[in-house]
This record gives sequence, structure tokens and C-alpha cells, in this order.
Amino acid sequence: TMAPTTDGPPVTRDPRFKAGRTLIQSGRANEGAVDVFATLLEETLSKYGETSVEASICYYEYGNALFRAARLDEIDQDGASNDEAEARSKAAEAALQRAKEQSEDTKPAAKEENLEKNEESEQEEANGLDNDGSGDDNVEEDDDMQLA
Repeated sequence: TMAPTTDGPPVTRDPRFKAGRTLIQSGRANEGAVDVFATLLEETLSKYGETSVEASICYYEYGNALFRAARLDEIDQDGASNDEAEARSKAAEAALQRAKEQSEDTKPAAKEENLEKNEESEQEEANGLDNDGSGDDNVEEDDDMQLA
């Protein structure tokens, strides 16, 4: 009998798998890692099936390679630098802030109405009035105290 291995699925020992991981880890996912993991995924699916552990690791690494390669291509595209990416991020944040402010500007009447209701409730409580404005909530308690 063979002793079980603890090295993970057999596909992780494939030299192509290791080469693909090395490309990703060294920041060169767009230099062939996508192709490597696409090939390994196809082979693994045909050998083990799409719900196998072997396939799951290949799906993950293929997706990781696609993601990393896309990020690298985005940075390289049009000579974009980190400064340009940061500027785009700040512009997106500013647009989001403007959208929030515009959203808040469409609701001021409702906010003022809620503030007025809260102020009225606070005044009624201070004057000892109930929600119905009668102020009779504590009359029974006073009568009970006199009986005792």
C-alpha cells in the first residue's frame, strides 16, 4: 500500500504549476502564467473532473493569474503610472462624495420635518403630556397613592 502524501494535490507538483506560481510571485503574471494555468486547468478537468480538489486549485491559480495579469496590463496600458492610478482613484472618490452630497440635498425637507417632530416630542415630554396630548397618564397612579 502507498502512504498518503501531504504535499497537496498532484497537480501542485507539476513543473508547469511551479513555474506559473513563480511568474505570479515575481510580478510577471502577464508573461505566460495565464496560459500555463489555462492548460493545467484543461488537463485537470479532463483527468479528474470539474468538482475535484485538483481542479479547484487550478481554477484558483488560473483566476489569480488572470487577475494579476489584468492589473499589470492596466498599469502598463497607455503608459499609466502609479501617480495616474492614484489620480483616477481620487477622482472616483470625489465623484462618490459629490453623489452623496447630491443625495443628501434631495432629502432636506424630510430631515427638517423629522427634526420638528423630535422637538415637539421633547417639548411634550417636558410638559408632561402623553402622545395624545392629554397629560392624564399619571392620574391613576396619583389616585392609587391616595387610597393607600
